[in-house]
Amino acid sequence: MSLREGCVIEFKDKKRIASVLCLKVDAKNVRVINDSNKEFNLPVNKISHITDHILSVNKSRVDLIQDLNNVINRIEDQVNDISLSDLWELLKDESEDSKYDLRQLSEIYFGSEANTDSRSSMLRAIIEDSIYFDIKSDGFFVPKSEKIVEQIIQQKKLEEQRLKLRENVINWIKSIWSQDKNIEKPEGADKFIDLLKEIAVLGDRSERYHDGSGLLLEAGINQGNIEENAISLLTKLGIFAEDENLLILEHNIHLNFSK
Repeated sequence: MSLREGCVIEFKDKKRIASVLCLKVDAKNVRVINDSNKEFNLPVNKISHITDHILSVNKSRVDLIQDLNNVINRIEDQVNDISLSDLWELLKDESEDSKYDLRQLSEIYFGSEANTDSRSSMLRAIIEDSIYFDIKSDGFFVPKSEKIVEQIIQQKKLEEQRLKLRENVINWIKSIWSQDKNIEKPEGADKFIDLLKEIAVLGDRSERYHDGSGLLLEAGINQGNIEENAISLLTKLGIFAEDENLLILEHNIHLNFSK
């Protein structure tokens, strides 16, 4: 499909694929409109995919946006039907120099049902899930090696675990702050307690000040001074006394952080 007025085209917008309607074409730029009725110029070299959809630009703007949204909805519905892991399993053992264009991947996966929407949905799936395929500068797609895929999956699992631990600690902080004793101290809480002590004693001189203040803010503790909030939490935990001498703690005269 050649680039022309009325065609629906797609481009990479950060970590997602956006579909827009072409209103006008010149040598270097395309005037487009998106599904939110925003017009802008898109460089021709930024286009990832030209679909087979041609919409009438003579319609009212409201009808035009509705038609574009209908196309996008059909594409996004089909993304949920794609299992990139299954496609990768099918292609991973091909020769190392094997590469595929969007049409080929779509036809391999969807068979005789492959069409312009399946190509668009395949493109979205690959951009949104970068585990299984590399996108080369020539626009072709290459299955990643089994070793690389295993490494990426392991990294993602570790990151999910880290985020889950952080979420648990934040919920625990909230419970301590509200003096709700029903939530047990989660894994990772001791590291946070050490961080609180450091902030309470050193304030913004701590190299981890922003990490600690970020956790407190995520827990909804955003009133007043960060150091004072850290001290209050440590007092609620029974780690600091009401009149804890922070100057002594700072100078290592009486470091008793394990009360």
